[in-house]
Amino acid sequence: MLSVDQMRADYMDRFAPSGPGGFSRLLREGAYFSQARNTDVPTETSPGHATLLTGRPPSAHCVVAYDWWDPRARRMVYSVEDPVFERSPRHLLSPTLGDALKARDPASIVVSVSGKDRSGILLGGHRPDAALWYEPKEGSFATSPYYGPLPSWAARFNEARTPSALRPGATAHFSESTLSPAFDRLVVEAALEAIRSLSMGSDDHPDLLAVGISGVDVVGHRHGPDHLSMSAQLEGLDKGLGYFLSELDRLVGRGRYALVLASDHGVLPVPESP
Repeated sequence: MLSVDQMRADYMDRFAPSGPGGFSRLLREGAYFSQARNTDVPTETSPGHATLLTGRPPSAHCVVAYDWWDPRARRMVYSVEDPVFERSPRHLLSPTLGDALKARDPASIVVSVSGKDRSGILLGGHRPDAALWYEPKEGSFATSPYYGPLPSWAARFNEARTPSALRPGATAHFSESTLSPAFDRLVVEAALEAIRSLSMGSDDHPDLLAVGISGVDVVGHRHGPDHLSMSAQLEGLDKGLGYFLSELDRLVGRGRYALVLASDHGVLPVPESP
């Protein structure tokens, strides 16, 4: 399951025909639902990702926004905050596909990897084997104590890849380290490392890998959907998806996996656009 944060539906039409990467392959070999509609408002990352993996609307899974007013606590509450574990899916009141999979077959492997904590947590659900996200301040992938310690394979990946791949030390959501195609490529590499290290897709037990691609959202908030930097971001993502699909073919086997590409929400043009 691949969710590209803030990817508008028209991006497929705008960028797939001109690129030799993943978008064109998905259009060529898959089914494309170009007229899909959201039935909830507002469309944001947290409720969108919760809906994608639970199959239920925000009114049912109760992650209704990025954050909301808690009348008892008399403050705004972040969608994945936790008073004990700092971050967890405690506000997600519906099981995800991964939760159902683990309940049916405990030998199944469920992993989520994302550029954002809320994406990694809400895509991963309550019972994944690992739920990871990138922490710009540390410049590495992290998890929550709710899920246990950071897996050893993720720690090895951090040691080998993240310090040189992106510049750590950014504290703002819009950091220079995440305003480039390298950010999305790093998430893809971490997802592939999960497949390799856990031998996902290698037996008769069905596994689930949920990947949250976040760089498009960062660029979109900063520059809007029509800026040249968005073109560069999506061209990089197209190449990254092509690489991801070819690695899935090699590691798991062509025809031995199903892949869904979706988005949690889109974006309106910015007022500065001509």
